[in-house]
Amino acid sequence: MKKTGITFFSGVLLVILLASCVSFKDREINVRDRAGVRVVDQATVKFHSWQLFNIPSSRRIKNAAYNKLKNIAQEKHGANVDVANIVITGSVTPLELVHIGPATVLAAIGVATAIAQEQPFNLTISGAGILVAIGIGNWQRITATGDVVLYE
Repeated sequence: MKKTGITFFSGVLLVILLASCVSFKDREINVRDRAGVRVVDQATVKFHSWQLFNIPSSRRIKNAAYNKLKNIAQEKHGANVDVANIVITGSVTPLELVHIGPATVLAAIGVATAIAQEQPFNLTISGAGILVAIGIGNWQRITATGDVVLYE
């Protein structure tokens, strides 16, 4: 019974963490439009994004990345530029410790208490605490890179 619970908990945790990774492409230039486009530079921006229930909001992230990249491109090359071929990736950030850290500490205290008192029920509560802390969402550091283009 214990082995099944630990396996289930580990599986759910793994699915949550792997499913919440951000990886998008946006505003790709198609073959027909490439002839009328001149790539003048490449812009990169980094920002943080909260994924509620570990579900990335692709529209929100794509819009934020585009707006930030376009601002950088316009500051550097003037108002007559756009950003295309945007690649957006997410990675784990130290902000994750803000909500996972305290829950993990409380769960560790619960585990130690359960072991000391020989009450396996507290182990389940501790595991649920970690699952809830990770399940409510996560912070990701988003890196977006795009081509700064001039349309001719």
